[in-house]
Amino acid sequence: MKKLMIIPTLTIGALLITSMAFAWPGCQGQKNCDGPRQGKAEGMTYEQHEDRMAKRLEFMTVALDLTADQKAQLEALGKKHWQERQELREKMQASRSELRAMEQGKDFDEAAFRAKARAKADLKTDMRAGRAQMKQEFFAVLTAEQQVKAEKLWDMHQQDRPGVRGGCGDCQGQRGGAGKRCSQR
Repeated sequence: MKKLMIIPTLTIGALLITSMAFAWPGCQGQKNCDGPRQGKAEGMTYEQHEDRMAKRLEFMTVALDLTADQKAQLEALGKKHWQERQELREKMQASRSELRAMEQGKDFDEAAFRAKARAKADLKTDMRAGRAQMKQEFFAVLTAEQQVKAEKLWDMHQQDRPGVRGGCGDCQGQRGGAGKRCSQR
């Protein structure tokens, strides 16, 4: 009797699993959906950056009540820093490729690998310092009242991005002990 129930049960289970697989909507146009590092998307083009910055600048003009002079200064800052970041991104990409090639090579030179890894870490530090510098320059253009509003907008923006860089929105991306991610996730 039990043997007679096993075959129909397995058949129904297999049918349910395959029907769920066919019903899965997939990624619906999301980037990098076909697996890790496959079909990886290219970085943002300058035109895409220009479009995004124009939208952000319009939002900031209204939200922070920017003057025409402030708006022009912020636009110039955005262009300057974007070019600097592009140069750093290219260096980072080359550094990643070099490290990957060293990892996969037949002869592994630990000293050379460590030197390349340190250089890559320095590039990351440069990137982060550039972001901090941009924020300082951005705030220098604003009045004290606008700075308070901008800080509130920044905090709201960070809370709207749960899961970005390992955060859940409540923990601001901080990790728990021993490299664990936030428990809210």
